[in-house]
Amino acid sequence: MLELNWSLHGAFRRPWIWVALVLLVAGGVWVSRTGLGGGDDQIARMAQSKDVEGLAQVAASGSELDSCRAVKALANVRTPLALQVLRQRAQDDRAPVRGSSMIALARAGGRKEMTPAAAMLSQDKSAEARADAAKALGEAWDCDHVPDLIAALEDPEPVVTRQVQKSLARICGIEPGQTSSDPAVQRERLIKYYKAFWKLSGPVITRYHYEHRGK
Repeated sequence: MLELNWSLHGAFRRPWIWVALVLLVAGGVWVSRTGLGGGDDQIARMAQSKDVEGLAQVAASGSELDSCRAVKALANVRTPLALQVLRQRAQDDRAPVRGSSMIALARAGGRKEMTPAAAMLSQDKSAEARADAAKALGEAWDCDHVPDLIAALEDPEPVVTRQVQKSLARICGIEPGQTSSDPAVQRERLIKYYKAFWKLSGPVITRYHYEHRGK
């Protein structure tokens, strides 16, 4: 027992032992505060209990990150009140919250909620929000707004046109269009490609979509 106590005493005299202990304690505190270690995550609890009013309050007045998490949680609730909150937050002053809310609307409400997304795609000042609007149209599988997506290929921001390509390909059931190392050439080719494709195949794709919708 004496040898064991002496060996422990010697170990704790080594500096690296103390560094390791400090990091271990700090890590435990961080996990506790961030909610990764258990049930301290208020947003997760609200989502689990479908607390729309609580999530709405976080979405409106929380940090940017928490607001985005709250609107994502509201997409899974899918009640009329949750949809109403998402429509409100799609007008939020913060671009990430606007965009996240539009994607959440696509997941919760589908195509009938996507008219504001088309407006956001063409008018929003934030490239991030415009890209999220394009993603929302793709998530909603909304063939009615394919012309709006094709027009958005004129967007000067690559983050937007990349997402527009993905959404167009998803809606039309095809691979993304032609590419080029020259952005201007690539944009011109993409617009020409999708305009020709939609003129030829748009009626067939639209009919298929409408039949899938049960119309």
